[in-house]
Amino acid sequence: MTKLGSFMLGVVIGAVGLLLCIKYYPEEQNHRHPHVEIKSGIHAIQVALERYAADHDGVYPSNTDELLFNGYMGMYPPNVVGFPTMTNVPLGSHNYPGNFTYIPDTEDGIVSSYVLLGYGMRDDEGWDYDQDGAPDHVIIEVQGPKPDKWTGFESDNLRGTGQ
Repeated sequence: MTKLGSFMLGVVIGAVGLLLCIKYYPEEQNHRHPHVEIKSGIHAIQVALERYAADHDGVYPSNTDELLFNGYMGMYPPNVVGFPTMTNVPLGSHNYPGNFTYIPDTEDGIVSSYVLLGYGMRDDEGWDYDQDGAPDHVIIEVQGPKPDKWTGFESDNLRGTGQ
């Protein structure tokens, strides 16, 4: 093989390698830790809740499906566990990984605040939110505008402690 042929072969191999790096590099960059994705999804739901309340004189929806039906969200955020989207599950549900719980705070029949919980993926992680001695897998808690009014748990002790 001539020097020119060797040089051209090297250029072609280098170009193919560069194209492969460009193609696969963004996928690696976009891969985030599952907790980041779950917290991002909870934030998206929170923003939709606040937009809904802003349009309804400070009244929040009685359930998160109203966000979908009224156009505040096209769909729930993706679920990192492999389900298509996050799902609103009851507190203590066994179907918790990557999902959320919306707990409306009703005062005189009007939803004036809420608690929004996001769940991690493992059985051994998260807060013991209902304080029964077992982890409830809650990795993020977001509260509406009346944070300490909500009854049930002493969430101030849990807020910000993570796992």
